[in-house]
Amino acid sequence: MASEEYDVLEREVNAALTAEQRQVRDAIIAEFDGLARRLAPLPAGAAAPPFVLPSGDGRLVGLNQLLADGPALIHFYRGHWCNICRHELKTFARTQHRFDELGVRLAFISPDSVEDARRVGETFGLGLDMLSDTGGRVARDFGVEVRLNEANRALYDTTGVTLSACDAEPCWSLPTPSSFLVGPDRTILYSHQETSLRTRLDPVDMVIALKSLLPAA
Repeated sequence: MASEEYDVLEREVNAALTAEQRQVRDAIIAEFDGLARRLAPLPAGAAAPPFVLPSGDGRLVGLNQLLADGPALIHFYRGHWCNICRHELKTFARTQHRFDELGVRLAFISPDSVEDARRVGETFGLGLDMLSDTGGRVARDFGVEVRLNEANRALYDTTGVTLSACDAEPCWSLPTPSSFLVGPDRTILYSHQETSLRTRLDPVDMVIALKSLLPAA
């Protein structure tokens, strides 16, 4: 996202919070960023793990289906409640035609429920591939799952956010914002993980990076 847009969003978010709430938010971001820096997202050249997830429109969507007509950009976001994620999704909606021109299918994965995924897709006009990864299994397979303990979860509770429990383990799970361009043979061609919750890569810059990795349309 353009830095000036983020600056405006940051001011708006902070203006709506009390001093105590800003302190909690800062603590959440610092803790999450520290945990995310320990992750090892799948790199370019690795094979993308297969998956099948429910979509916001009630279908089951698998990786093979996403790749049926060409490469796919798989983007992980934290959830419908995340202000910066919502702004990021809005920028993807504005630039979706640029990905279409490259022949790249967009798929968005979060721990949101199917219903929340549907609402997000409808809000931003992002098409059908809004996928629900409750439990975080797919984020874990791609190496972008941040696991939070009880103390971390308690901070989120104070903001009214309900986190997704990890599959069969006593923890709570969120993906770190990340993008993977996957080729038709399931090879990851591009891998990007945000270094901070306060920043996002502008989808326009992502398109420029992807152009050098794909044959001319």
